[in-house]
Amino acid sequence: MKQWNILKVFLLAALMLTAWNSAVTTQVQASSITTSNRYPYTIHKYTKNYGTGRPVTGRYEYQLPQLKGNTKAIKKINTALKKGYQASLRDKKNLAEYVNSANNDPAASRRGDYFSTTTCKVTYNKKRVVSFCFHHDWYAGGVHNGWTDGMTFDVRTGKKLTVADVVSGNAKSVKQTIIKKYFSKFPEKKSDSYAWKELNQTKISKFQFYLKNKNVIVGFGPYQPGGGNGETHIVLKGNY
Repeated sequence: MKQWNILKVFLLAALMLTAWNSAVTTQVQASSITTSNRYPYTIHKYTKNYGTGRPVTGRYEYQLPQLKGNTKAIKKINTALKKGYQASLRDKKNLAEYVNSANNDPAASRRGDYFSTTTCKVTYNKKRVVSFCFHHDWYAGGVHNGWTDGMTFDVRTGKKLTVADVVSGNAKSVKQTIIKKYFSKFPEKKSDSYAWKELNQTKISKFQFYLKNKNVIVGFGPYQPGGGNGETHIVLKGNY
């Protein structure tokens, strides 16, 4: 009987520890590649739920990639990647406030799920370059925003690459290629002077992209150039 009581206490402690971990953060080992031309990494998954059991619930999730290694370049890359996670903490705070407000407003009568999520995939990992694709979703009772962006790095130097580094041509010609490709894909936007102005004024370093299957995916969102909700993207031929 004494042994059974000890076992019950052990099992209860294990269950409480598991529940606590799932409520705060979880860490997922996404890859441990060690071949000569690929760089090993881990994806840390941070989650938090709000309003459990209430009419309106909220879910926060952020997947933070980190390269393995102690070189100066890798530390520089990991620091840059962490900035995205740190910025997401504002959305996490806002999400909690929206959920709390919806559940405590008797006039609202809202029901449903609010969310702020960012998922990550490594879409290119060779030839001393690694590219991360991030997909974001936000909803808190208003308009749903969903968009995709990316970060691409030279692992030797730690430099964050621009789209001009991965597409043939100089910064000026690559920007013109982006603009031409955008209006070719979305001809209804050709008469939108605001779209032209926004694209022309965007610095080459500010265009969001990731590498995939020898292509460069340039994303625009959650708001399209010139205005309008919704994610759009174009595909350029890459030189990697």
